Amino acid sequence: MELLACCGMADVAVSAPRVENLLRQEIDWTLLVRLALAHGMSLLLARGLEHVAGQVPPDILEALRSHLEDNRARNLTLVRFLFDLVDALGSIGVDAIPFKGPVLGAVAYGDFSLRRAGDLDILVRPNDVSRVCHWLSGAGFRELTEVWTGRPLSALEDAAYRRHQCEYEFVRQSDDVVVDLHWAIAPAALAVPLDYPALWRRSRRECLLDRQVPALAHEDLLVLLSIHGTKHEWAELRWISDLAGMIARHPGIDLEAALARAFDWGCGRMLLVGLGLGRRLLGMELSHAVARRVDEDHSVAALVRGISTRLLRGKRVAAPERVSLLLIRIRERRRDQVRYVARTLLTPRVEHMRLLPLPGPARGLYVPIKLACDVLLDPLWRVTKRVQSLAERATKR
Repeated sequence: MELLACCGMADVAVSAPRVENLLRQEIDWTLLVRLALAHGMSLLLARGLEHVAGQVPPDILEALRSHLEDNRARNLTLVRFLFDLVDALGSIGVDAIPFKGPVLGAVAYGDFSLRRAGDLDILVRPNDVSRVCHWLSGAGFRELTEVWTGRPLSALEDAAYRRHQCEYEFVRQSDDVVVDLHWAIAPAALAVPLDYPALWRRSRRECLLDRQVPALAHEDLLVLLSIHGTKHEWAELRWISDLAGMIARHPGIDLEAALARAFDWGCGRMLLVGLGLGRRLLGMELSHAVARRVDEDHSVAALVRGISTRLLRGKRVAAPERVSLLLIRIRERRRDQVRYVARTLLTPRVEHMRLLPLPGPARGLYVPIKLACDVLLDPLWRVTKRVQSLAERATKR
């Protein structure tokens, strides 16, 4: 993991000697590549090993080079579609801000191909969601729930989904292009009250290939990356690397302003943890003032140590629909902790509504239905699957 972290450092000149020194040890190359893929770091590994190519087994080096070129071709397809998408939405009066994906690769690493992008994430205003859905449908895309179940969401399901969730996932099966259409950054259960009008006011332009595209202000993007990493309990090194890469490539980022916004939104500790992880795992440099804020918050320091240990050991994280102790501890405001727990426990999901369509006056019954599913049916289903798996193994023996 240390070698992987070195390859993820934004300053290649600094990381190259460390990589070279680590390569003098015995390396399990198969395990290294598996870890790189699992943590979304395979492209940065390919870049990092180019500087010490003579010390890398030829077959590993060739496979990583081929992987990098394949991703470049894939991302180029996504970027070209992104240009078409932004232009088309602009022609119907819809503003869209792309974030993550190839745009984040360009911002954080200076190269859109150095970040693995399975999809395009765009943020639109809530009032524009229906128009964008209509345009995507006309362009051959289908919402993922419809792909899975064979029918679109009903009006009741769709209203609940938009109220509680933050994105639709659209897929075009003809070329496997996927668009994540966001009207919010995080689901309501996470209880992060972002100031979206301010995000739009502060938006800027970023250079992607040969043109300018809409983008979030760097300070806002840092906060959003910390929210995203927190939502997934920082389970992959790439989310930390994205944060570190942005700060290293853009020394003009005002971290104090980013922290002030984050604390206003109740997610300041999320950003501090992200910064602490970047410093601990990737050698990210922080100003004395910011480093002191990371170190003096004992909860932040404990979270950084715990997450780092879990990353190194490859431990699993909680399913997003279940209450996570980490997601409670990472909130600095009691009211946000309470909202997160209550919403996670009590908010029905679409699958609960599809179990039993209920009329308006009876919709409150979805809460006990959800609790029954989470407390009784889901654990029973998991135990049943486990027993079946053990029985199949015993039969094969």
